[in-house]
Amino acid sequence: MELEKKCTILVAISNFGCKDSLYRYLKFEPEVKLWVPDAFTPDNDGINDIFMAKGTNIINSDFSMTIYDRWGEIIFESDKIEIGWDGSVKGQDYAKPGVYTYLISFKDIYNISNERAGKVSVIW
Repeated sequence: MELEKKCTILVAISNFGCKDSLYRYLKFEPEVKLWVPDAFTPDNDGINDIFMAKGTNIINSDFSMTIYDRWGEIIFESDKIEIGWDGSVKGQDYAKPGVYTYLISFKDIYNISNERAGKVSVIW
């Protein structure tokens, strides 16, 4: 991965009009971000129907998301960031309104493993 380099120039002028300059190259590393909603409405109205994470600089081949019910049973799993939870329980009936937990694991472009755990509310 190549880092973006930008030249930064600082110019200082004294009270007497004397100028001096300093040039430096700064390296800008791409930021790794993960956004996860805290609620969704899987009612098939075309608005906010799927619970999914979105991010930048995440390696898709090293992504996993697991959704658990309140007893800790796995009710949904995905190994691709673009495949989210539609609110169904093990692909069958829809989850009841309530709070569910998730665990998201992924590697970023720096090959660092990351985990994010949280809660999502299903609202009907």
